[in-house]
Amino acid sequence: MSLSKIQSLYAPLLAIMFSVWASQAWAGPVSVTFNGDLLNTLGGACSTSAYNSQCLVGPCICQEFENKKTTGNLIGKNTTEGDGEIDFTIDKGLKVGSSAGDCSPFLASAFISGSKDIEQIDFNGTICSPPNPAAATAKQPIAGGWGMESSSHGHSAFGTVSGAAGFNVVKIILRFKGIGA
Repeated sequence: MSLSKIQSLYAPLLAIMFSVWASQAWAGPVSVTFNGDLLNTLGGACSTSAYNSQCLVGPCICQEFENKKTTGNLIGKNTTEGDGEIDFTIDKGLKVGSSAGDCSPFLASAFISGSKDIEQIDFNGTICSPPNPAAATAKQPIAGGWGMESSSHGHSAFGTVSGAAGFNVVKIILRFKGIGA
């Protein structure tokens, strides 16, 4: 078989393979870091998304954190104060622990606008009492899982979330890590 005949047979196949490969969504590691300050603490469940509006047992509280700085590989960067928030519904009726400390489950939604994307991330997990509540720098550990509810560029992703909320000076730092498609 001649080289020109092989090229004429394989050229369309290679073109199809390249077009399928090029149309695939981005896949790889995803990371977002959110830094914010407490904006409000309200009685009852939050009402900013269908996900965080659930209070399974109660009593629940809603804590709203305002963006101070957000960075991420898909979302880009945002340093505009107030341009993004995270709302936690914390169910105190389902807490576990003792008089020494406890952990409560939460359902939360993050609404973040970045330089590359606008995203809603829903996540759940636990927030615990700080091990040293009297310390000025006491922090409440946070751990859980997350999924991307929406993205202005059609990204999808999921993974783990970890971080802490200040106890006496209420600031929050959350790190979302995972895989996207």
